[in-house]
Amino acid sequence: LVGGVDERHPHDPIQQRRFTLAPDQQYGEGSAWLYLRHNPTNALGCLLQVSLWPQASAVPDLWARDVAAHIADICPMDGLQILPGFRVDAKQRTSLAAHLPNAVMQPYLEHCGCFHTAAAFAIAWALHRPRQKPEVFAHVTRDTTGHNGLILFTAEPNATRHAEDISP
Repeated sequence: LVGGVDERHPHDPIQQRRFTLAPDQQYGEGSAWLYLRHNPTNALGCLLQVSLWPQASAVPDLWARDVAAHIADICPMDGLQILPGFRVDAKQRTSLAAHLPNAVMQPYLEHCGCFHTAAAFAIAWALHRPRQKPEVFAHVTRDTTGHNGLILFTAEPNATRHAEDISP
């Protein structure tokens, strides 16, 4: 059992400094849960990799190239959807999009706010979106110590779900 459900908070300068948020980011907190198991029967998706590695460079283009290389080593690029975490700024998102031109950015922080459990919200949101075919997602984040985090996973077809049941 892993995860997080987040709630958003109005702009709070103290929390903004505490979590090193950009001026346009909202703070959020909470908990959400995903049940992980080995048996793939009726699975919503498949966890491909969870990795944490030292940041090679803070320069957006070099950072994006490093992240794109980590993703390319593990999963197919066609139809890849990127879930950028709360320490991935606008310049880094733009550079990452340039290094992964076939990927689609899926911003989610406006739905949950910024907190350490926001990644779990993003994964749960991605797994429960209606889809006709499998999709590949990459949640990318950075921490305050200069490490990059990457969670790669697939989401299985689930055409029976309704969008109104899963909207944030």
